[in-house]
Amino acid sequence: MKRIAVWLAFLLVWGGVSLGCGVTVEEIHGNPDCSDVCLGCGYSQLKVPSDDDPNQTLQEGTFYGPEGFEVTIYNATWKDSNEMVSFDWSSNFPVKVVIVKGGPSANVYYFDPPATSGSGLKAPKCKGISHIIFCYCPPIQWVIVSGLSDLEITQLFIGQGNRYGSLGTLRVVIVSCVNYTASVCYTYTVVSGSTSPFTGDPLSLQANSGTWYTIPEYPSSTTLPDFTGHPGIEIRFYPVRVDLSLLGDRDAGDVIQFTVHVTVSASSP
Repeated sequence: MKRIAVWLAFLLVWGGVSLGCGVTVEEIHGNPDCSDVCLGCGYSQLKVPSDDDPNQTLQEGTFYGPEGFEVTIYNATWKDSNEMVSFDWSSNFPVKVVIVKGGPSANVYYFDPPATSGSGLKAPKCKGISHIIFCYCPPIQWVIVSGLSDLEITQLFIGQGNRYGSLGTLRVVIVSCVNYTASVCYTYTVVSGSTSPFTGDPLSLQANSGTWYTIPEYPSSTTLPDFTGHPGIEIRFYPVRVDLSLLGDRDAGDVIQFTVHVTVSASSP
């Protein structure tokens, strides 16, 4: 009998984003944060001043958030009571949303595409600003793959005339704060048995449309179907099969290890 083992791999890929100046603003009542204005976007946030120090007042300066984020608040205007009324900002990572809280509501500034600077931001009705929240896009993307399983090919299975064997369902999760393209390929190792070459690429996956796509061997790759390529969090599922007719001249007891690689890379917005 033959046994085909499948392993999964995930890669971390650094990416970038083009910047622009499209800005819209919306007033929202209460105390919104990044999860309220961009649910599921995967953005990190920095609040200035921090909740860690309730006695801290809003000031100009450079502030630091998770994943190496830095933002500088400058050119502020002030009320006589030393309350900040407006400000400019610049950052090292693209920012999608800036929330400026003052009084019972907040002005929410949306930057499309995300930007690294802005000017003249204010709270609603020019009230004194109590705090500012930056919703930003760390220039990283990540992908997790899981769900496949070993396939044991027996003489009975072959005798039933089966051409394909199921390797289970590939689950792919992609989180990205920039536009991206997703690609898939495979590598393999003959763990034991015949080293006879394949007569073609034996692995394929099924898209949501029902179409089967051949998974090429690295260094070739093919676009992973069904993902939009837009910033956010997406999950897709793909049945994966192996074409037994393309495995070459194999012996009973052969063990082949396949590794399915899914990668993401930044693309233009």
